[in-house]
Amino acid sequence: MSITRFTVRVYGLLLNEKQQLLVTDELFDNQYLTKLPGGGVEFGEGTIDALHREFDEECACPIEVLTHIYTTDFFIQSIFSPNTQVLCVYYRIQAPPNFVFLNKPLATHLLPQIVFRWVDISTINPHFFRLESDNRAVQTLLQQM
Repeated sequence: MSITRFTVRVYGLLLNEKQQLLVTDELFDNQYLTKLPGGGVEFGEGTIDALHREFDEECACPIEVLTHIYTTDFFIQSIFSPNTQVLCVYYRIQAPPNFVFLNKPLATHLLPQIVFRWVDISTINPHFFRLESDNRAVQTLLQQM
C-alpha cells in the first residue's frame, strides 16, 4: 500500500521532582501500548495549542511548555493506518505542583481506556515504548539532562 496522507502528532515529556517520567498505557484500536502523553494536531492548531488541548482532554491538566525536545527525522508509517505517514513533535513540559494524575482508567467518550503512571527515568531503555519516535525523544531528553 502506498502512503497517501500524513498526520502530525505532539507529545509532552513531563518529569516530576523524583526524576520520574509521566507515561500512558492505552488501548487504541485493540492494541495496548505504552507511550508519552499527547495526540494528534487538528486543522487550525499549532503544535503547542494541540499539546495544551490534549492534556486538557486526557487529564484536565494545565501545562506549561518549556522547550522543544525532538521532532522525528525519519520516516514513520502509522501502525494504525498503513497509508499514513506520521510526523511527531515533542516538548518538555511542566504541570502545576502537586497535580494528581489518576492511575486508573478514565471514563470519557474520548479515551475510554487510558492509564497514567510515573516511571523512573533511569529504568527506561531504548525500546521501552511501542513507538520508536517516543524512544528517540526520551533518549534526546536524557542527553540534554
